[in-house]
Amino acid sequence: AIGATYSFFDNANQDRGMFGLPFADGGTADYHFVYADAMLKVRGFSALTEFSFRTGKRTIGPDDPALSPDLATDPRNGLGWMLQAGYLIPNTRFEFAGRGALIQATRSPTSLDDSYAITGSVSWYFARHPFKIQADVSQIWENVFNEGATTFRLQLQASL
Repeated sequence: AIGATYSFFDNANQDRGMFGLPFADGGTADYHFVYADAMLKVRGFSALTEFSFRTGKRTIGPDDPALSPDLATDPRNGLGWMLQAGYLIPNTRFEFAGRGALIQATRSPTSLDDSYAITGSVSWYFARHPFKIQADVSQIWENVFNEGATTFRLQLQASL
């Protein structure tokens, strides 16, 4: 499966287009968004990749940020990319998966910080996909690779 989309927000008054917080200076932003994804599943192997790109231009509002620098907010100019691969072991209910992701600022000015993450996971499907238990461990870095955090998550999913 392959998908792609483009959207443009004219005079958005929130820092994430339709969502997020209003700009404190009362200004607006024009945003261009591009998203694409692809998925492949073959004999227990799965691969998924997603790409996003955003660029915007801020228009300062009536509340002068020079008088209060805290009011100025730069647009969130950047890109994101994720790649995930997994394998469901034949004749079992176990799946192993790995994921890598990044967010990078693409031009200045931007209020977007660079971040990188890798994740490894194992899932046990005790009643197909809607009912599973999953454990994963992630390493997440903000801005530079020597400053990061390790997270562990154990999740029980039960859905109808």
